[in-house]
Amino acid sequence: MPVNTTVSHVSPLLNYIPRSAWSEATILSPPSFTHHTTNATSSGSNASVTFSFLGTGKVYGGYRVWQGPYRVTLDGDTSHHDGFVGGQEQYTSLLFAVSGLPSEKHTLRIVNDGSDPTRPVLDVDYLVFESNLNEAAVVDHNSTLCVWTPANAKSWNIDAASHTTWLGSGTMGLNFNVSSGIAIYGLVDEESAPFSVTIDGETSPPLIPNTAQSGHTNQSTLLYARTDLFDGPHEVWVENNPLAAGVGATKMSISHMRVMAVDRDAMGPLAG
Repeated sequence: MPVNTTVSHVSPLLNYIPRSAWSEATILSPPSFTHHTTNATSSGSNASVTFSFLGTGKVYGGYRVWQGPYRVTLDGDTSHHDGFVGGQEQYTSLLFAVSGLPSEKHTLRIVNDGSDPTRPVLDVDYLVFESNLNEAAVVDHNSTLCVWTPANAKSWNIDAASHTTWLGSGTMGLNFNVSSGIAIYGLVDEESAPFSVTIDGETSPPLIPNTAQSGHTNQSTLLYARTDLFDGPHEVWVENNPLAAGVGATKMSISHMRVMAVDRDAMGPLAG
């Protein structure tokens, strides 16, 4: 069965441009309404959020009286949407959906049109993308398959939810076999620092969590996903990188990993 992966509005996999044009919901917002909002000027801010994925995708956000026109560009093709056109307001509503895409990398960009000064807002709550892979295993942060360095009690705070470090040298490693994809989850808040992910020797640019607030909940957020790996053995390392991007936050918290495969029945041992 294909795997659905939810990408929260605070996930570092979302790229808000410019970051200064977006604001985050506060803890005083309704519990069911956690989002990023951009408020366009009368001339249009063109503030956008971008996400890359493999598979099909859906985007959810607020449907309220001040939601204005927006446009969605998928792989270079642009569609226009009216925003609020009447009816019942909803904290979470489907903004865009696409299916039947080829199994390759796709880039989705949502832009606040800013063409109606009476409806200047665009809210983004979360995205869902579906891959053709199967979920083969969930690796909890307490699994013996995980390697945590430095390997001492002072470097990592361990509880039921996650492993957490404030050390710039803090790193988590995992070896896994016969897998085509991996998703890494953790807790994010105002202390969360940039981090880097290395798979099979290839290191990502620093990934920056999109939050400056205390966590709304104790739920894990998608930190990183890769669904185009070849079947075979892989090695992943997640490294705290607090000096990246010049931010002052120093914290990295990892809760679990989801390992995915094209054919779950053909999966060999998770680690070798």
